[in-house]
Amino acid sequence: TSLVDHSCSILQKYNSTLLRGGARHKRYIHHLTDADGGSVGRSIIEGAILARDQYLSLAHHTKKTFLWRCGCLCQFMYRHHRTVDLFSQIKVITFVWAPARVALQAFDEAQRASQEAVDGIILIEGHLISWIETAAHSSGDDRICDIVVGILASAIDLAFLAKEHLSLQSAGRFFSSLRPGTVPLDKFTKKKTALQDAMSTLSTALHDKRIKFQLDTTTRLESIDVGLSLTEHRVVSLLHVHQSSVEQALKMYDTWLRDWRASSKDTANLKDIRSWLEKDAASFSFQDSHRPIKGTGEWLLQQPAWNNWCNSCSQDPKDNGLLWLSGKSGSGKSMLSISVYQRLHRLLQPQSPSKDPLVIHARFPGGVGNLEASNPSALCGKLLHRLLTYHLNSERKLEVDVADRLRSLQTEHVGGSKTCPWSAIWPICKTAFSRLTHVRYTWIIDGLDECHFAAQNTNGVPSLRRFLKELRDFSINHNCRIVIFSRRQPDIQKVIAPQFEIRIDHGLNTQDIMSFTTKRLHADGSLIPAEQRERVLQKVRLRADGMFVWAKALLQYLDELLSPEEFQLRLGTLPSNLSDVYDELIRVTDNKFPLETANSRRCIFVVMLEARVPLDIEDVARILEVASDSIEQFITYRCQPFIELDDGKLKFMHSSVRDYCLQSSETLSRHVLGTRALVSITSFESHSKLAEQCFLCLLDAGYGSEDKIGGLLHRNIKSTTGGSALQVLNTQWTVQPPSKGVSFEYAQTNWAFHLTAVDDPEYGLLELAQLFLHVSNFAYWAEYTLLESRNDYNHIRRTNLQLKEWYRALPTPKRNQISVDDYLIYPYTTLSETYKRRQGQDKLLQWLALLQNIRFQRDIGQTLKASPLLAQAVEGLENDLGSEAPLTLRVRSDNATVLLELEAPDKAYSELRALAEIQERLLGEDEPTLFRTLNSRGSAELQLVRFNQNAKTQETACVGFRRLFGAQDPRYLGSRILYALALVQLNQLDTALEILTAVFDYRRKQYGDKDLFTSMAQFPMGDIQRIQGKREQSLKNLKEALNLRLLAVPYDSIWALDIRISLLVAYRDFGMLSEARKAVEQLEQEGTLQNNFDRHCQVVHLKALLLADRGYISQAILQLEQLFYETERRNFTRSFMWVILDLATLLRSHNPREGGKIAEVLFDHILVDQSPDERLEESQSSAQNVLKTPKIDKDLALDTNVEEGRERVIVFDDLDPDPPRLLQLAERALNLTRQHQHEAVNQLLQEEHVAWYRPQDLWVKFGGPPSDTSLMKAPIAK
Repeated sequence: TSLVDHSCSILQKYNSTLLRGGARHKRYIHHLTDADGGSVGRSIIEGAILARDQYLSLAHHTKKTFLWRCGCLCQFMYRHHRTVDLFSQIKVITFVWAPARVALQAFDEAQRASQEAVDGIILIEGHLISWIETAAHSSGDDRICDIVVGILASAIDLAFLAKEHLSLQSAGRFFSSLRPGTVPLDKFTKKKTALQDAMSTLSTALHDKRIKFQLDTTTRLESIDVGLSLTEHRVVSLLHVHQSSVEQALKMYDTWLRDWRASSKDTANLKDIRSWLEKDAASFSFQDSHRPIKGTGEWLLQQPAWNNWCNSCSQDPKDNGLLWLSGKSGSGKSMLSISVYQRLHRLLQPQSPSKDPLVIHARFPGGVGNLEASNPSALCGKLLHRLLTYHLNSERKLEVDVADRLRSLQTEHVGGSKTCPWSAIWPICKTAFSRLTHVRYTWIIDGLDECHFAAQNTNGVPSLRRFLKELRDFSINHNCRIVIFSRRQPDIQKVIAPQFEIRIDHGLNTQDIMSFTTKRLHADGSLIPAEQRERVLQKVRLRADGMFVWAKALLQYLDELLSPEEFQLRLGTLPSNLSDVYDELIRVTDNKFPLETANSRRCIFVVMLEARVPLDIEDVARILEVASDSIEQFITYRCQPFIELDDGKLKFMHSSVRDYCLQSSETLSRHVLGTRALVSITSFESHSKLAEQCFLCLLDAGYGSEDKIGGLLHRNIKSTTGGSALQVLNTQWTVQPPSKGVSFEYAQTNWAFHLTAVDDPEYGLLELAQLFLHVSNFAYWAEYTLLESRNDYNHIRRTNLQLKEWYRALPTPKRNQISVDDYLIYPYTTLSETYKRRQGQDKLLQWLALLQNIRFQRDIGQTLKASPLLAQAVEGLENDLGSEAPLTLRVRSDNATVLLELEAPDKAYSELRALAEIQERLLGEDEPTLFRTLNSRGSAELQLVRFNQNAKTQETACVGFRRLFGAQDPRYLGSRILYALALVQLNQLDTALEILTAVFDYRRKQYGDKDLFTSMAQFPMGDIQRIQGKREQSLKNLKEALNLRLLAVPYDSIWALDIRISLLVAYRDFGMLSEARKAVEQLEQEGTLQNNFDRHCQVVHLKALLLADRGYISQAILQLEQLFYETERRNFTRSFMWVILDLATLLRSHNPREGGKIAEVLFDHILVDQSPDERLEESQSSAQNVLKTPKIDKDLALDTNVEEGRERVIVFDDLDPDPPRLLQLAERALNLTRQHQHEAVNQLLQEEHVAWYRPQDLWVKFGGPPSDTSLMKAPIAK
């Protein structure tokens, strides 16, 4: 029985039977887990319920038992809120152990004293929950009750003993009386033993009753705040009279406990962060089986560059940069790096306890098949992992800011440090190491040439040259020494000084190669005859040319049962070129086995070549469709020496093997035998094969199970509904292995990466991709991805962008074979319909699937399509759960938010305001959905031009999100953006820009330049910079924001149109008239503006102003007049008001006498007169229902001769015009409004006793944010 399936029935039973008053207590207990007791109490009760659920499921207890026990837990929480909790005020454990701690501290054996006190605290706290549980619902068992009473009596007896000695004797006499062997101490020990025995008896009794609680030390300490049963209250109340005598002891204990808790929490956080870094760190570590032979690498000590580097390392911290050891492929660089690590570890032994060496070895594993970990971010993760281990082992504290920043990265990049942008994790790494002023540390970086760098600097990945410069600068400015091992590369030569480079060639490492060969020749199991070993050594000395890999290949080539003639032939014919050596090894293997063996080996090479992480034996077994034990034998006998097994993972023996597989097709023509054709692989082929295997895995029938998807839907949806469900995410979700393809973990993370790496895929692969994107298995992938990322939508969003970008680049015939426009929408729509047809089962599932569909449609800007689905979901949830259930309230809030886009902000505001009040009353102030509702309410206030109120609402939401989730959470950052938009309307441009820039910089560093979230901040940043006249910055931000949004939304969406129009405004403001005209032409040709009057109005306005800028005043006036007379009065909008103002300006400047008369007509029916005693608010409210439209005769027109230089304007008066006073006031009010002088506008309206004729004329349109033509360059009248 699951907690989710029975939460409603449990609540009903709890309210009706276990609490007096029943349903009126819903405020305190809502669906069991929403207790109004703060986060600590809530997490305790949730954890206990989930533990109960798991235990009772395993013990096959009945549903009735589960309901009863959960009800009891809720009763404890209720009593905790409704009674004076003596335990939380007095603390039994304090009375028992605090006085004892004071006494024990007098002992010489300080360590024993501390341990005694801690043991005692844990002893009682460890059974606290057991006392409460047993006393509450085991009252019918006399044996258990007697045991509990005995424990309480023993604890109080021990407390009285300590109290008696503290109160009746001086401190000195008391301390002296508690020496070891004295009677008081013996009495103390005896009573403590009695308490321990009572505890043991209770544990045995509870075990007999099959009640088991697993609480760690932190939970025990936090569980102090759980309420006591009535029996315990009566016993504990006896301690009231002794409170004053131990007041000082209580204070000491509380201080100690607070410090202990803080220290434990910090340690737990660091261990958690270290676990997050550990997986990537392991990829960089060398294995015990790959350690160098003793005595090798001694030649390095004779090199001047090494000695200079070492001397400067120990004497002058600023006299050196990087040390570079370069060599060709297979020259033993990795083994030498390990030798250097071991040597430096011995060399840098501390001279004093405060000078601890810190030598870190990191190797990029890309050459052996771990491409995912071969990036600069993963290297930073390795360094930080070693640093955290050092801090934990040495009990040193890591600075709070560093720990917080790492914790933020951990939350946002659950995939590990390798998924973090380098620009986000490298500054943390530098800061953390730069503060180790007491430590001398060295970084050893092996295989730098295997790391993936960008061709040019980006925010996510640096170029090699920039990376090296960063390392060099850090080495020079801090107490850090860095050694790099790699093949020779021009970029490295340009950064590292020649005096700090050592080239590894055959003249230096020949003796090391000979030592390696000798050891292998004399190893057990070697098949090379003893009499031939000297000849083999001679061959190695003459032909190896400084390459360990060549020597290893020779030994593999000769290590068979060969006749003397065959042995001599092989020994004399092995080529010197490494690629030719690999050719010969493959030819020899192929001659011994059938063609199927070569094909299987090649298939393994194919999937290993571009695999993001090393595949394991089970993966390869499923790919080849053979048993896993036969794969191990196949690798051993048919793939050596190319592939090695390392802890069940397949890895290339050396990076040269991967290079060999990637040889170009031109190279094949030089080989007569064509053996390379069986091995040579393109990156395209490897990605295709891996994508195919990913789809075969993800399309497994087990991952299309509607029941499993339903379970994931419950977890993910409810985790976004309220804080109460967050504990659900911490429970394990077991994934069954697939029957085909790679593992689910690999496919889930990498299917889109491999698919989009194939520029021209085969039709079979497109068919698999099309199938996966349109079946329920896709929903399983999406829900599991959300579960793993704690409901972070970024991975699903990035995958969508990745697929669309790939789709646009496909050849036209291939695009017809696959559809990505219905990404996620189609499978969830189908899934919702499937759940709807399942009669008599979980009715909630159809709405949960529909909600995920709606969430994605709104995320990509298709809110109008999602609107009817939202209304449908609201109705269904109200019927199934009730109108005030947390999930229903959240969806009602989303539905009200859609009204903003439907241009009904007044209705949206009313609904959102009511919902916020309900959420605060039922769910409390710690409910995330409350602040989401406040965000939407603030947006409604913005549209209703209540700017001050909007700023206050958004600020409240910001504070709430930050308190609940921290300053890096996307909900908080999104709320900050909305707050900044409110400040823009209040003319606080500098503050708004500062907020937006901070949000943009953080997200760009964290997620790189493909993060759609950053466009929300970057777009208004560019618009503010335009107003401030910052040309380059404004255009850069507007263009980047537009390009980013076009990856996710169509060009005719308002999310793209608003930026395009804002960019058009910027072109004109900055005098880029040619670019502005092109932008106007493109917008008009697309024909997308006819369905959006406000944006159409803005484009026509700008087009006319561009004509005026070029001197075509008459044409500009004609276009704006045409727009004015074609627009019905009920369609006037905020943007249209600015058209009126600019038209009036052009008319007056072009023809002051006649144009002024026409200009007055434009402001007709903008204001309405009010009686002096009416309040402005009332007038505005009443005016909202006035929809009078001026009657204009169709025959009335402006006869204008548009020939340049000659204009004749004839003015016709309106049939029913406003008086001149209202016309003039209307123009003044609009000008002030356009300049964001809101206080001045209100003052003007109040003083003149007028109001807006139709207030909704000035409402702000919905957008993201909407384009604004108010604060732009005035028209130029030449």
